Amino acid sequence: MIATLGITFPIFATIGIGYLLTARGVLNQEALQAMGRFVMMLAMPALMFKALASSDARDVINLDYLLVYALGGLSCILVTALWFRRIVQDPATLGIAVLGSTIANSAFVGYPIFLMILPEQAGIILALNFLVEVVLLIPMCLFLVDMGKPGQHRPILHHIAGVLLSVLRRPLMIGLLLGLGVSLLGIELPAPFTRLTELFAGATTVLALIVVGGSLVGTSRKNHGTLAAQISVAKLILHPALVASIAALLMTFGLATLPPELHMALVVSAAMPMFSIYAVFAQEAGQAHMASAAMLTATLASYVTVNGVLMIFQ
Repeated sequence: MIATLGITFPIFATIGIGYLLTARGVLNQEALQAMGRFVMMLAMPALMFKALASSDARDVINLDYLLVYALGGLSCILVTALWFRRIVQDPATLGIAVLGSTIANSAFVGYPIFLMILPEQAGIILALNFLVEVVLLIPMCLFLVDMGKPGQHRPILHHIAGVLLSVLRRPLMIGLLLGLGVSLLGIELPAPFTRLTELFAGATTVLALIVVGGSLVGTSRKNHGTLAAQISVAKLILHPALVASIAALLMTFGLATLPPELHMALVVSAAMPMFSIYAVFAQEAGQAHMASAAMLTATLASYVTVNGVLMIFQ
């Protein structure tokens, strides 16, 4: 138990340092935004490219992992949509609640944790999670949000195509596709270029965690307690429970084969708090404060839930 807590302590301690630095005025929101943009537009794409380009394509395209994570996410979308429909009247707010319950912080929290527990596979796990989240789960959740906005009458296929096109333009997806292409083609990259990508990729972990901690400054749980708490419960407990159940079901009937480390990675990934820009998406629906409260609650509580999942697999 002590060993498990020690694995995740540096991760959450760094988040706490980011919070303290921002609360003390050493960092401000402008600095955090700049750091976040650097991570998302350069450091994380370099990390994604490096992880995939240096790996065997057979390890990268793990269909069983993708299947379980996708089915777990889709199940979470369905269950939480039915759940929150009973307490939320506004369709856009319903979509925001489902979004926070389903999309994990694979990049800013998940990757640093996997770098500690599965260092050789951390980049591949991030790529697999990211592929399911940005191609399937996030577009579906944003579709629910957009359908709740007034004047939204575009054909469904046109709307989905627009979301997918915007996804393909993101630096993270470009890094993923380029790295996958290099892996599939078996291209050997020049050593100087490899060292360059390693240099930028190495900046990812600490900066990402500092941004997560700093973004929590000024967030309050007051006046948003009920809905924010339920979103946090759905994200930290329901989502990993659904992923674990689907993995067990498919493995029992021989429909999926997962080595122990990837089985653990699936459930731990789902147990992460919601992604860091959750409040940005919620702002368009007028629910930024509620989303920030949910993110604060989930991030604090995830130290318990993530360690709990790790202990189960030890």
